[in-house]
Amino acid sequence: MIIEITGKGLLIALFSTLGVALIGFLFITLSRINEILKQFKMTLEKNDKNINDSIEALPKLLNNLEEITAGVNEEMKHIQETVRSIEETAGYAASTAQLLTEDIVEPVRDLLEILGVIKGIFFKEKKKGWLQR
Repeated sequence: MIIEITGKGLLIALFSTLGVALIGFLFITLSRINEILKQFKMTLEKNDKNINDSIEALPKLLNNLEEITAGVNEEMKHIQETVRSIEETAGYAASTAQLLTEDIVEPVRDLLEILGVIKGIFFKEKKKGWLQR
């Protein structure tokens, strides 16, 4: 008996083998996905009460968050007003210091310089020698 191997028969055998392997791979993949879904379902069933409680508490949490945000915004307005007030006070202090410098300190300094010149003219200091005290 002679068996003839043709290209067509070889391709059919190759594709048949690949098809069986693909079906086996799909079966294993679907089996693993089924296991994952079972575990997910069990986790949901275990935590059903906690999930429901969390969903019920969510509106309260959002309301509290809105109240906190409103409070923080109000405090930020007060802080901005305080900062503006401090800036104004610092500006007034700087202008007052400048006025004091221009109106009082500089004339007094000029007066002291004039007095120093007058003192230098009328009172000459004696230079002390080596042995004199």
